[in-house]
Amino acid sequence: MNFKIKNISFHFSNNHLKVNNMTIECNKNTFQAIQLFLNSKNSTISKHHLMEYIWGTVIVSDNSIFKLVQNIRSIFIDAGLPEDTIENVYGKGYQIKHLITEIGVSDNNTTKVGSKNFKLLLSLTIIIMVSLLIINHYSNNNSKQKDSLKPKNKKYISSLLKSDWDKGLIYINEQLKNKDDKLSKTDLALFVW
Repeated sequence: MNFKIKNISFHFSNNHLKVNNMTIECNKNTFQAIQLFLNSKNSTISKHHLMEYIWGTVIVSDNSIFKLVQNIRSIFIDAGLPEDTIENVYGKGYQIKHLITEIGVSDNNTTKVGSKNFKLLLSLTIIIMVSLLIINHYSNNNSKQKDSLKPKNKKYISSLLKSDWDKGLIYINEQLKNKDDKLSKTDLALFVW
């Protein structure tokens, strides 16, 4: 994960924090809190959320939270950011005042990821197009069978179904069993529906 505030870059990897390519020594809680603030995308983080995220179910005092925020402010100031980068939002919590932007690891990695995404998108597009061609082919073949029922038979089946539903279904069933007849199952099913 990589972020930028103003012209200062923050890089996180394997529990190490680099600020403008200089490794910063900080404890686990400070490291996690900086990640939380930068991932917040300038949203306000409540004291309760900060406490839950860093300490879990362990109960800590407001002093612990204040000390943690002071440690982060100190790191930000040492990196060249203004003192008021983290502001206290009265009654709500803390917020990074300046715009946070997510940045790529490097141009090479960004290109590789973009290339992989493009290849994936291209592959999916090809699969969808081939699928549509196959569906179109089979639907065209099925539509040819629908016209195999002669108008005389259509009228007979229709009138039979209207006058005596059971006899009509028996007739349709016999037609479906008759392999010599050119009637399709689709043709006969149209009368039932």
